[in-house]
Amino acid sequence: GDAKEVKWGGPLALKINYKNTGKINLNKPVIAIKLNDLIDWQAYQPDDNIRVENKTIYWLPDEKNDFLQSVAPGDSKDLAITLPVVNEPADLTILSPEELIIKAQAEISLKFNNLDKKFSSAELILPLSLALKLKTEARYNLDAKTTVGSGPVPPEVGQVTKYRVYWKVYAGDQALIGANLKTVLPAYINWQYQADQWHANEYVFCR
Repeated sequence: GDAKEVKWGGPLALKINYKNTGKINLNKPVIAIKLNDLIDWQAYQPDDNIRVENKTIYWLPDEKNDFLQSVAPGDSKDLAITLPVVNEPADLTILSPEELIIKAQAEISLKFNNLDKKFSSAELILPLSLALKLKTEARYNLDAKTTVGSGPVPPEVGQVTKYRVYWKVYAGDQALIGANLKTVLPAYINWQYQADQWHANEYVFCR
């Protein structure tokens, strides 16, 4: 997979390559790839030779996958799949960085000398393509029990009403450097505290 092409709601193309590098035949191996919640499993329509169970895709050694009946030394094959990625959530700021990556790990399992053997690939980490986002809220009450503002509501001429403004910034794919956040006060509203920078009625935060 190409991490630069993984987008919300888009297709994710993955390819598994397996090769028997040993000196004996592998009889009826099972090939699987484990993924996480960022795949839209309800929308995924697997080919008839694939089984899906618990966010894992299986190729079983049955009549639909006759190439898995016996894998001779030196045999190699690519298994390609295209998966739908879930749509972008309404509020990315509630998700942790760990919840914004697709994880995939392939494995092959078989019986050897009457023992169950399993071999796993390195885990593939695919970050989703993310854009810079800014979410703002001006709140007097956070909820029915928590007040963060003060003064008359609605505001009255000559009286001070305080609201608390919440800005949530999501940096997207890259770290932010030299970011400036700017807001414009409504007409007839005055800022009561010292601003970092004043430009007419604009208040600029520089951090």
